[in-house]
Amino acid sequence: ASTPNTYPVGQCTWGVKSLAPWAGNNWGNAKDWIASARAAGHLVGTTPVAGAIAVWPNDGGGYGHVAYVTSASGANSIQVMESNYAGNMSISNYRGTFDPTSSAYGGSVFYIYP
Repeated sequence: ASTPNTYPVGQCTWGVKSLAPWAGNNWGNAKDWIASARAAGHLVGTTPVAGAIAVWPNDGGGYGHVAYVTSASGANSIQVMESNYAGNMSISNYRGTFDPTSSAYGGSVFYIYP
């Protein structure tokens, strides 16, 4: 069920909620989304699939970072739509195909499935 987006406009959480209306409101900062999604009954894993939400709990200056997966061809090759990446406060594909497990993004990545 689609619900209004209560996240601050331009933040990564707002961007993902805009693209994945099934994501909950009030899930907290991006780093909190794994626990919040599990509590809401969503499965969480480490295999990227299109339509899942990628969560980097150790990225984002202590807040974590989330993005919406648009394509995945293995654990080390995904594309995402995201907001608040490199200072960009609108939703776009800023990275093209990239390795989400890179230490540049905090080293760990998890996926929340719809």
